[in-house]
Amino acid sequence: MVKGNPERINPWPPKGFHVMIKPRGSACNLRCDYCFYLPKKALYPSSSLRMSDRVLK
Repeated sequence: MVKGNPERINPWPPKGFHVMIKPRGSACNLRCDYCFYLPKKALYPSSSLRMSDRVLK
């Protein structure tokens, strides 16, 4: 068992955190200059690159 002031042992809320957001593919609407997904969309021009409802079920 840990002894001491519980507020010092496990302060809440945490002092800070980092978040990284990763797009799922070239369907992102941000169009960043450094995006590595945009050229991939050109590889499959006739495909929506989305799972059909049938496959989802």
